[in-house]
Amino acid sequence: MHLQIEAVPTVILLKNNQIVDRIDGVDVAKLSAKVKSHSCSGSPPVATEPLEERLKKLINKHNIMIFMKGNRDVPRCGFSRTLIQILQGIGWIYISILIYDS
Repeated sequence: MHLQIEAVPTVILLKNNQIVDRIDGVDVAKLSAKVKSHSCSGSPPVATEPLEERLKKLINKHNIMIFMKGNRDVPRCGFSRTLIQILQGIGWIYISILIYDS
């Protein structure tokens, strides 16, 4: 694929391995508009699974699942930080999920 980069930065938007748009140079407004226009175009709405079903799948996927503020590297509250320290101290493997993102 020959992209003909002539400016830095160059942002190339792809969909299904095909170039759908590009922005040459720094133009934040244009970049934002193009990303928004392509992010929803032609895609059917994603069916949302009920929260209870999502939670059941998550907690059954791993032996230890932590729903916390922050993540294992940067906990955002004292309880999360203490829990991470305990689990790391005893060497247990766990998965953390940032509750604000989900």
